Amino acid sequence: MPEIRSGTVSYYDQSAYRVRVEWGAAGVEVFAPISDTIVIVDVVVSHRVAALPYGWKTEQAETFAKRHNAILVGRRGQAELCLSPPSLSALESCARVVLPSPNGSTLTLLAAGHTRTLAGLLRNRTAVADYLNDVDGTVTVTICGERWPENNLRPAIEDQLGAGAIVQALTASNSPEAQAAEAVFS
Repeated sequence: MPEIRSGTVSYYDQSAYRVRVEWGAAGVEVFAPISDTIVIVDVVVSHRVAALPYGWKTEQAETFAKRHNAILVGRRGQAELCLSPPSLSALESCARVVLPSPNGSTLTLLAAGHTRTLAGLLRNRTAVADYLNDVDGTVTVTICGERWPENNLRPAIEDQLGAGAIVQALTASNSPEAQAAEAVFS
């Protein structure tokens, strides 16, 4: 992602703050190498299931699901179980699912090679914030969003709400982007 600059200050520079917020894969690519912790917020995975992230559009997902005794979640209209909230709400509590998604799974796998990576959702916001309040270093809360058919980022308010809930529980200096996410939640 090219850096947009005016003079010597990047328009999206959040380095003066411990808690930063960014969107999508581009946010992970820019901030993972310079963050001590990345929190990936994809609210759909909070539906009482044990979610196993897996890369998007990978043929090996079915084998991975079988090896982990999990249910493979498919694409809308192409599988009995898909990423839509109504579809996932039909699952039994504690079901194991493989989520090959262009959102949370992809971003989690992208961030994992760079820094400590946490999954953040509305359900675990207190535990995530308690952990982050006890460790040192910078935190980037990454809002997953959705994908348009052209593969562009489509902001998802539910993910922004989840990010805002986590930011609200943190006791650190928040970037303007983090303050905006918190305001959406409040």
